[in-house]
Amino acid sequence: MGGFGLGRAGGRFAHVEDASAVAHNPANLVDLRESEVDFAPTMIYASVDYASAGGVGGVERSQHPWNFFPNVFAAIPNQGPGGRWAFGVGLTTPYGVSSEWNPQGGLHYSTAHFAELITLSASPAVAYKVSESVQVGVAANLYWSQIQFRQFYPWALVTQNPAQPEGLAALKGDGTGVGVTVGASWDLAEGHRLALSYRSMTDIDYSGDFHVSHFPTEAGALGFSDHSPFKTQVGFPNIVGVGYGIRLGHRARLELSGEWVEFSRFDAPPLDIGVNNALLPSRIVAEEWRNTFTAGLAGDWDLGDGWSWRAGYQYYETPVPDRTFSPVIPDSNQHALTTGFSYRCGKHRFEVSYGKIFYETRTISPLDNAIFGGRYEFDVHLISAGYSFLF
Repeated sequence: MGGFGLGRAGGRFAHVEDASAVAHNPANLVDLRESEVDFAPTMIYASVDYASAGGVGGVERSQHPWNFFPNVFAAIPNQGPGGRWAFGVGLTTPYGVSSEWNPQGGLHYSTAHFAELITLSASPAVAYKVSESVQVGVAANLYWSQIQFRQFYPWALVTQNPAQPEGLAALKGDGTGVGVTVGASWDLAEGHRLALSYRSMTDIDYSGDFHVSHFPTEAGALGFSDHSPFKTQVGFPNIVGVGYGIRLGHRARLELSGEWVEFSRFDAPPLDIGVNNALLPSRIVAEEWRNTFTAGLAGDWDLGDGWSWRAGYQYYETPVPDRTFSPVIPDSNQHALTTGFSYRCGKHRFEVSYGKIFYETRTISPLDNAIFGGRYEFDVHLISAGYSFLF
């Protein structure tokens, strides 16, 4: 989240030098020397190629790969007696996923050809410098989230009429949730810092509408409707992060970091579409995701004359087992290489960061997953261009 976090993806807990500390480790807000406002939008290009098991149907490519994620941060440090307090706020998109496939492709009836989850977070934060070596911080995360799916429905199964036009089923709903991010940083010795960060879980209950087109009269006679209420729930994970930072002289810093992510909370989201529940063969989506981890290394260098350079590497272990893998949320183990530059001129700071995510090719055996067996290859790029005003 933000250009600094992208450029240093492998280490963003011990060393955070801008207001994006709200999202990564709010304790580090007290390290700032000036108040600032940061605009740090991120563009993500994500494309997936799918070849079904045995090569039947050739290769399909996901559609509309570009997505935009806005991020805005602000911080006011050096407040209160002795300048020990700092305050901040962040508007971020911490959770988001989007996938779209050819509606007439080989995945026509087997899964949603369009799925999207958008989550926005407003996070007011406060930090306090307990002593010369210890600082703590907390941010409240106020979430709004929207979820939607589109999938074709074979009405011929209901009417027993092969000529019956298929329907386009669409689900859309939103909901809210609350969580916290807590952080602490401890300067163990000159140039050495240990940092801890915890982002709490939250459950978001979504409610909205279900619609399906080409509704046949036979379905109405059976008690179904072309629209009905829609409800579901998604459990977002607890995340525990730790970072160890080292300052190398006056210009360079390194950080080794890792995270534990409780993705097992995303287990079996229930789906309720009211009078149309019987249209679905199963209203419980068994995800069975595993708890997982990340590990990374990052650093930054002060190049002088207002310029700085940062780079990082991070490994992400996928939480998705083969048996519940789906093109709706295609995933694999990842190796992220990121870099970025920033330039400060007076009260203005400009930043650009880039990340290339190397996903391991995912091969799903039909013996483990009869519906989505095949080979999945990924192409993912992240770009962030930001501006900060300091005062």
